[in-house]
Amino acid sequence: MKRLFGVSLLVILGGFVFGVEQKSEIDLTLVRKAVEAANQIFVDASLRGDSAAVGALLTDDTFLLPPAGRMVQGKNATEEYWRTTWTQLKILDFKMTIQSLYGAGDLAYEVGNYILKFQVQGKEGMDEGKYVVVWKQMADKTWKKLVDIWNSDLPTQ
Repeated sequence: MKRLFGVSLLVILGGFVFGVEQKSEIDLTLVRKAVEAANQIFVDASLRGDSAAVGALLTDDTFLLPPAGRMVQGKNATEEYWRTTWTQLKILDFKMTIQSLYGAGDLAYEVGNYILKFQVQGKEGMDEGKYVVVWKQMADKTWKKLVDIWNSDLPTQ
């Protein structure tokens, strides 16, 4: 009896896990296309200093984790972060490269590198580094940024 119960439980749990795995599969090729398009919008918005365009890429409960700064939570606060940043720093050139993309269910995460050139108080500079973005698929099937963190590969000055 115990053996039958154990086998039955194993079959039920196995079916549950198999069912979850099937539901969690996503087409990473489609996700990658959506992320690449969103990244291009982010790059273009950065070059224009357009925080509203960035806001359109965010979930309402987004988290921004900037280097050497406090965590920013929420779409409005994140838009304000970028608005303030871009009044002090003009982006001259910006490239993002996806290194890896993984996902399951309604979440995907992107790992990549960036290179950017900027101007602060008339002086040009550059930065290169890495980033991780967690993307969430919304009810309308669009992908929006839930978590965004990045940091420089260059030594601090």
